This record gives sequence, structure tokens and C-alpha cells, in this order.
Amino acid sequence: MTGVLLVSSDQAGLWNARPGNRVGWGWAGTSDKRGIQFESDWLSYDYERDCPRNASQLISLSSLFVVVVVVVVVVVVVVVVVVVVLVEFTVVVVVVVVVVVVVVVVVVVVLVVVVVTATAVVVVTPAFNIYIILSLFHKAKSKPAIA
Repeated sequence: MTGVLLVSSDQAGLWNARPGNRVGWGWAGTSDKRGIQFESDWLSYDYERDCPRNASQLISLSSLFVVVVVVVVVVVVVVVVVVVVLVEFTVVVVVVVVVVVVVVVVVVVVLVVVVVTATAVVVVTPAFNIYIILSLFHKAKSKPAIA
């Protein structure tokens, strides 16, 4: 089974991505306390209760991510420099080193921009945007309970 991200809907099946609604992970075939039937088991996520904590956790994770990325870049650069110093300066070695460094730098910059942007969006309007960001990675679908 695959975990899916859910956002609660009202009885008309409308999306309610706003404070007071919940998002959850889980498995098929259950409903929440309010009788909304989901295609996934329910792990409660209340925006008003959880957003500030989750936003601060995301900031912490973003900071940790940036530190890890910087350490990886430094290690790659040191290894490349050692290899270049120990090996003869042939054109092939220099080209390979330059390509590796450029690829690593581009990947790091893209990842940092994505993480920082996601963090900023979540902090600015957490109730709506946590749902938006998470739903980029997971199928979001719910339906009203069958009466």
C-alpha cells in the first residue's frame, strides 16, 4: 500500500485547506471522527495546533540540510584538489575535475533554493501552504462519507 496525503473535505466534497482542518498519512478504507471517508487511514494533523511547530521543525531541518550540503561540498572540493595534486595535470583530469565541481555546485544551489523557498512559504502562510507543499509530493484526495 502507498501512503497518501489527505486534506479534509466538507460534505459537499469541497477542499478545506484552512485552519481547523486536518491532513494525514495512512492506508485505504477509513474515515475520520467527523464521518469523512478517506482513501487512506487517518493520522490527525490539525493546522492550528501543528503548523507553528511544523514550521519551526522545517526551519531546523532546512538549516541542518544547508550545513550538510556545505560539508559535502567542502569534502568534494578537498578530494578533487588532492586528486589533482597527486595526479599529473593532464587535460582530461582538469576537464573531469571542472565538470564534477560545476555539477556539484549547481545541484547544491538548486537544493538550497528549493528548501529555503519551501521554508519561507510555510512560515508566511502555514495553514494553506503546508498542504500545497506536501501535496506536490503526494497524491491528495478525499471524498465525503457515504450516508
